[in-house]
Amino acid sequence: MIEFRVLHVLPFDATRKRMSVILQHPLTGDKILFCKGADSTIFSQLCPNWSRG
Repeated sequence: MIEFRVLHVLPFDATRKRMSVILQHPLTGDKILFCKGADSTIFSQLCPNWSRG
């Protein structure tokens, strides 16, 4: 099992409506961003022109 290094944690807050964690792969050095939160907030970050409806 590979253990990733935690580089930074952005805790959940009501303004962002999400939390994020930045991890680094120990062998390749690749950085990965994981986010979780309200679907409308995540979708708007992925697709700025996204609109529910």
